[in-house]
Amino acid sequence: MRLSIFITLSFLLCTLFCQCNGDIFVEEFAPAATEYTLNGDGDSITIQFASGDWDVSGGYFSSYQPYTWTICDVIGHPVKVDEQPHWEGLGKCLYDDFLLSVEITRDQYNKLYIKTCENAYKDSISLTLTISNSFTTQLIKIHITPATRYQLSRIEYQLSDFSHETIEKKHGYGSFYNVSNVPTRWGIHVFQNRYNQVWFESLWPAQILAPDTQVEIPCYHPNEVPPLTLSQQKVTYSEEYQNLPLSYSNLMEWIEIPPHCTQDVYTQITYDKVGVFYNLYAINPKTGKERLFSGTFYSRAPRQTDYKIIQETIKE
Repeated sequence: MRLSIFITLSFLLCTLFCQCNGDIFVEEFAPAATEYTLNGDGDSITIQFASGDWDVSGGYFSSYQPYTWTICDVIGHPVKVDEQPHWEGLGKCLYDDFLLSVEITRDQYNKLYIKTCENAYKDSISLTLTISNSFTTQLIKIHITPATRYQLSRIEYQLSDFSHETIEKKHGYGSFYNVSNVPTRWGIHVFQNRYNQVWFESLWPAQILAPDTQVEIPCYHPNEVPPLTLSQQKVTYSEEYQNLPLSYSNLMEWIEIPPHCTQDVYTQITYDKVGVFYNLYAINPKTGKERLFSGTFYSRAPRQTDYKIIQETIKE
């Protein structure tokens, strides 16, 4: 009888003890370090956890939206696509938006392998992973520095297939006063403050390339065959507008202002706007990886021989 009572009391005490001190039996899994820095040229790290009792339950990047992860089984077969990296047990997930590529693999229960295949953005990007189980959550932060800037290999234009548009523009030149009793003549620089304006348009930012990368550009000659040819002139590869000087910027025309007259003078100039498709090939000098960037090069230049000067009398 006493033995039965002793066993019953012991069982009740053990149950109460376990309920009040359940944390004692929770196995810690957090790694020794929870913050790491990887370079964007294919760096990687294997994080060793204290145990295998955890899952990858989420994650997010620091700098931009949206993003899509491909979640795979441990062999690498795609299982689903999600906005966050999360799965139970062993497996892997991949992120790739052409400029940023990250791979996360768990092929052992107590290890997590992270590889930054590339960060071609100009800034560092942080990835925060959520690691958790039924009892606790741990954040792992990965800072990914920018990859080495790409070097220009070559640029190819489709010179035989281009768009062309003619644009007429009227520019104010100035007001001229003649208070004398005889006509006066004034010299007009027709192309003063006029330029060949060029720019590149592409889906991929120019910052991928090394700063101030110089590329050759085409030149349009409307009265020649073929009209579009590759020139020896080089400009910076950039989405920004660049104003190139004209070889005929000093061209001068003379106008005559009648006696006791004030006139506003304008120049009306015809511009050729040309767009041509290009492929730009670039190489990462550190990894040897080659990339292809496509886009359209534009130029808008005034025609040297297609202009007129307009004189409007405002006072006599």
